Amino acid sequence: MRPLLALIVGLLAVGCVTLTPEEKQKRLRDSVVGEYEFERTKNILGGAGRYKYVFLENGAWEHYKFSNNTKTEGSKWIISNGKLRVLNNEGFTMIYRIHSDKSITYIAVIDDEKRRTDFSKEKQYTFKKIK
Repeated sequence: MRPLLALIVGLLAVGCVTLTPEEKQKRLRDSVVGEYEFERTKNILGGAGRYKYVFLENGAWEHYKFSNNTKTEGSKWIISNGKLRVLNNEGFTMIYRIHSDKSITYIAVIDDEKRRTDFSKEKQYTFKKIK
């Protein structure tokens, strides 16, 4: 009976281990690395189409338009306060919510004057992770 009790206590102890903030940040960052796709019929900023984002391990971000599979943009990305922030070459920052299913949703933008605009649910769009 004692060995069984020791085993149960041991398993419970392992299940209760908490991650440090640095470990949580690394896991969240690692979960973002990969390729994402989104297809939209209309865009709040213009241009409909199918798009692909690539978040590289080194912090680089690439954006492709599927109509001609050309890279249309590239910049850097970071995780801050549990949100994905893409630092755009045009001087603004796009903010994404990271979901447990590994998808990301564009929820806000910070313009070049550091003013944040949050999008309504209807104007948010979600990229699905494909790789």
